[in-house]
This record gives sequence, structure tokens and C-alpha cells, in this order.
Amino acid sequence: MAEAGPAPKLALPLLGVDPGTVRVGLAVAGPLGIPTPLGFLNAEPRADLLRKIAALAAERDCRGVVVGLPYNMDGTEGPSAKFAREMGAAIAHATGLPVAFCDERLTSYAAEKKIGEMNLTRKKRKARVDAVAAAGILEAYLGA
Repeated sequence: MAEAGPAPKLALPLLGVDPGTVRVGLAVAGPLGIPTPLGFLNAEPRADLLRKIAALAAERDCRGVVVGLPYNMDGTEGPSAKFAREMGAAIAHATGLPVAFCDERLTSYAAEKKIGEMNLTRKKRKARVDAVAAAGILEAYLGA
């Protein structure tokens, strides 16, 4: 009996999602596969979030969505991963697109490091971190 290989990669362009309970960071990887931070949406109300994500995916002609999956540092899944999987299922339903998950353990840290030296208010800094983290999720997915 043959072993199943890794799942095939989603086709470009892709929408990257950094799920959160307050904000959801967004990025896109266009036809050339270069991730670009887009910004963030408020996580609530959920129906508005899903409608806006579906509109953005359609506007950018996305072929799939990559959702960050926050594993624990030991590689196990906790409550945050369950939340991300539920959000991924809701996004798949709202967009009709395939959804893949990508380990996001270090993306927020890397994003904070990238923009840490900018002279921004805490609120503006956090919003940018979410979008840069979404771009990091796409980079990790495309590089894997």
C-alpha cells in the first residue's frame, strides 16, 4: 500500500489569513507568488468578516486561502488552533475556495521584529503586525 504524499499546493493567487479574535490580518500572493500585506479586518461580527474576505478573494481573483495555524511550541495543537481550523472552514464556505493551513508559530514574532523600529503608535503597530504576519504565513506556505 502506497503512502499518501503531501497535499498539492494551492494555485496562485492566494489570500493569506492571520486569524485572531480581535483582528484578522490579510495578505495576498499574486500570480508571481510575492506575498504583500494588505491590512486587517475586525474579527467581529463574524458575518461581516466572512463577507469582506469573500469579496476580497473575488476582487483579487484568488484561487485559494492559506490560514495560519498556531501550533504550540512543542508542535501540538491547542484551543487557538481549533479556532483557526473553524475559521478556515467558515472561510472555505464563504468563498467557495480551497483552504490550506500553515504553521504560524513564529510569524507574529517575525512581523513584530520587521516593523519594530518604525515610529508608530501601539494601535497602528499592532494592525500592521497582523498584515505582515499574514504575509509571513504565505511566505512559509509557498516556501514549504
